[in-house]
Amino acid sequence: EEEPLVGVVIGHRIDQLAVPAEILQGVPDADSAFKSTLEEVALADLLIEVIDCSDPAWEQSAAQTREVLIEIGAGDVPYLLVYNKVDINTDFQPIRRDNTPSFLISATRKTGISALQAEIVARSSAAAGFSNIS
Repeated sequence: EEEPLVGVVIGHRIDQLAVPAEILQGVPDADSAFKSTLEEVALADLLIEVIDCSDPAWEQSAAQTREVLIEIGAGDVPYLLVYNKVDINTDFQPIRRDNTPSFLISATRKTGISALQAEIVARSSAAAGFSNIS
């Protein structure tokens, strides 16, 4: 039996690949080459979109990331929204997307991580067909 595939989306970094959208704009064939590399993301059972909420342009970055995911066929893959650096932006208010679960974390201070881990384990177990995991 195959193990569940979990992809991580961090801003414009998808599946450990770092290519900011600004670099791709205006470069012939770069956009299509980048997207073809990412088509594998559409096969994931779960995506984790990590948003740097200390970035003043976080909403624009998150919107661009969703657009790319839709364009590469990963728009229907279930995902979690993870807002990192809430310790820096203490007034942060997350956006709501449908019924998508969201988590406020600080990787530096290690807050909010256990709830995120529990959700990932629960979803991975469900995708693998396990009903109970301890």
